[in-house]
Amino acid sequence: MEDLQGTIKQLKKLDLQTTHINNIIALFMSVGGTENINLSLGVNSILLRARPNKGCLRFTDTQDLSIKPARYNTDFQRASTPRKTMFYSVYMSGQLGQKELDIMRTTAAYETIPEIRLPNNPYSEKLTLGYWTNHEPLNLMAIMHKKQYTEINPYTMEVFNAYREHLANCDKNLMQKSITFYDFLADEFSKKDIRGNYDYKISALFSEAASRNNIDGIIYPSVRLGGMSFNVALNELAMKKLKLDSVEEATVQQEGNNVSISVNAFTKCNNQSTFKLEDIPR
Repeated sequence: MEDLQGTIKQLKKLDLQTTHINNIIALFMSVGGTENINLSLGVNSILLRARPNKGCLRFTDTQDLSIKPARYNTDFQRASTPRKTMFYSVYMSGQLGQKELDIMRTTAAYETIPEIRLPNNPYSEKLTLGYWTNHEPLNLMAIMHKKQYTEINPYTMEVFNAYREHLANCDKNLMQKSITFYDFLADEFSKKDIRGNYDYKISALFSEAASRNNIDGIIYPSVRLGGMSFNVALNELAMKKLKLDSVEEATVQQEGNNVSISVNAFTKCNNQSTFKLEDIPR
């Protein structure tokens, strides 16, 4: 445990802007074996991926709402590196009623539109929302250790408690080591004050390594909405398990500190490479 505490201290002290990724990877390697949480998302789970229109009148191509092409993936993000692009989406567990769908849309907006994170910043723009479903289970590594989020979302608490029960059957040293390491990672995945993309290096490099080991991706609570919903980041190979089910176009507006999202167009998709949105009568 002393070695692990030392490694975590080193990771926390790094100047991430200048530290080479190989130094971070070496510190990860020194941690050794840990017990993580694996979750399986069952067939027909709904994953919501958003893309701001930013001047585009209307998206019509399925690829526009799919994984970012590698040639455009040039920065570190919370769960991806310039070497490994990921499909980012929003997920909520259980039955999805109107309240849950509203939370998912709001999460997607806050995750993809930096302008509405600023207080009293007038904003009005279109946002396109793609609802993807999986026809095979998705095997995810969960970062659910942030204690404040277990108090907000029952699903987080359920997963966290299941993890503790699993660890109770492990060697005591391995149990404590795993809890300590994933507590540190949970802090990295929940960073709010981001000075630059380099601040994502630790969580991004961990995700890159984790998604190579028969893992489709990472699931973690959404920082932008205080843990009420979850972000899922899937690797490229997992995309073969998904299909685009439906698409919405919405208008996102911020006046003062109030953000509203109104859906103005919709379409169902049929496994085609293109889709055509239809305006919703007002």
